[in-house]
Amino acid sequence: MLASPGGASAWEGDNCVTYVRSVTGIEISGNAGDWWNNAEGRYARGHKPEPGAVLVFQPHGRMWAGHVAVVRRILNDREILVDQANWMRGEVIEGMAIYDVSPGNDWTMVRVVDAPTLSWGRLNPTFGFIYQRGDRGVMTAAYHPPTQQPSYETADDEDEAPPAHHRAAPQRTAAAKPAPEHSSRHEIATAKSAHEKARTEVQTAKAAHEKPSHEIQTAKAAHEKARHEIQTAKAAHEKSRHEIQTAKAAHEKPHRHLAAAEKPNHPTRHVASAHGHRQAELKSAPHREPAGEPREQLASASERAD
Repeated sequence: MLASPGGASAWEGDNCVTYVRSVTGIEISGNAGDWWNNAEGRYARGHKPEPGAVLVFQPHGRMWAGHVAVVRRILNDREILVDQANWMRGEVIEGMAIYDVSPGNDWTMVRVVDAPTLSWGRLNPTFGFIYQRGDRGVMTAAYHPPTQQPSYETADDEDEAPPAHHRAAPQRTAAAKPAPEHSSRHEIATAKSAHEKARTEVQTAKAAHEKPSHEIQTAKAAHEKARHEIQTAKAAHEKSRHEIQTAKAAHEKPHRHLAAAEKPNHPTRHVASAHGHRQAELKSAPHREPAGEPREQLASASERAD
């Protein structure tokens, strides 16, 4: 796969994977973001930089395939220099500064110096370092920073890359170093703010979706309330009507009693009526003789009287 050094005078800097393979001798297939998992069982891995170790960047944002870079020099526990290809499109850059901003100093979050402005770039998540030794500690290769520009062939799983420029990264001052924990806190706060914003948008959309249903329920409740008020008013009307009828009946009752009490008595009529009844009784009763005086005695008494 690799051609012998010295065959050409320029790097093909548009491919970070092929560059790292050529300068380290580490043979791992796949895109840069696949190297961390593909190294398992073959190469040792960790979270401390070593010269010649490969720093593996996670796929992130526009860097969808990940990225790999070779540790050239360790400056301190937070800062290293790396050699890498295609960080800047089509270029190989030696001695580019990378700063660890992870809270635990495990190099899982870094910033790469921006060469044109000599400022620290965006946050980049990483997996860690792949070392030039097997997973059992046996050295498999040795990294020596290149002193010339060897040539190499493009790997079978990589696209052809155009010729690239080869240059050293410019130096920057120590004052440009970021504050790791502050950067992490700021990144966390930014992510939290974005999460809250998304949550608010979801709640707003949900509320907008539920608003018609709420309005329907409100209108229905208003309709039921109006219906209840109508029934209440009707019941009040019926009650009032009943009370009026009761009051009217109560008002008319004394007048009937008074009329009966003021009706005049007619004694003569009553006497005549009683006399009439007596005459009727006498007519209807049978004729009876006076007790103890036979008719013959009455006749003799009549004759004597003559």
